[in-house]
Amino acid sequence: MRQAQLGPGQREPGVQRHRLLVVIDGAAERRRAEENQRTRTLFDTLARELTMIYPLRVKEQDKDVVAFRGNADSLMFATLPQSYGVEPFSHMIRVVTYAVEGDRGLVATQSYPLFGDGGASGSQEGRVKRLDDRVSEARFRYLVPQGKPEDNLAPAWRDFWDPSQDELISSSPRSRAVALREAQRPLKGSDRLPLAVEITLTIRQERQQGVRDLILPSLVFPVQVGRTL
Repeated sequence: MRQAQLGPGQREPGVQRHRLLVVIDGAAERRRAEENQRTRTLFDTLARELTMIYPLRVKEQDKDVVAFRGNADSLMFATLPQSYGVEPFSHMIRVVTYAVEGDRGLVATQSYPLFGDGGASGSQEGRVKRLDDRVSEARFRYLVPQGKPEDNLAPAWRDFWDPSQDELISSSPRSRAVALREAQRPLKGSDRLPLAVEITLTIRQERQQGVRDLILPSLVFPVQVGRTL
């Protein structure tokens, strides 16, 4: 039985399918490489800011508080300047809040408290920077000291940390004497910060079968700067 002759420009069906698979595989590989690069960039951004956490004292009513609020789904902290760039206020300490906001994904809301009235919001409140719109959930945990320093207890992970509600250090006679000597407003709570912050991110990934959620490995960032005021 004679096989049908292929006309000019025609190719075997098997060859066409093979080339189509190569194109599809190549596009999928490029997409995976782009997603991996975006994830690395996000991790680098988080690392730069979280390793520069600073225990900034800001005004709240008639007392000072440390600019740090850690919840299970959000984190607010003060961070030191990273560089003296061309952006406005780039040389100033920033207060940053991380949270997931719907389709915008993980965002960082930034303010400059030293530019305003000394409060945590400052005069540039509401400057929102998108970090990664693929993030559908962010979970935070905090490695915090336990008990008084002389107790030598091992730190523990918590889903919440707020220095303004920690009275262990600020209520000591020594801390009251230091505040009086330096003519500062009373410090509400303590000056302690977590020893580390853990972040677990869930990102949306587009696949041929549809969109799926991928939980990334947890990242732990040590708080290395200014654990006491």
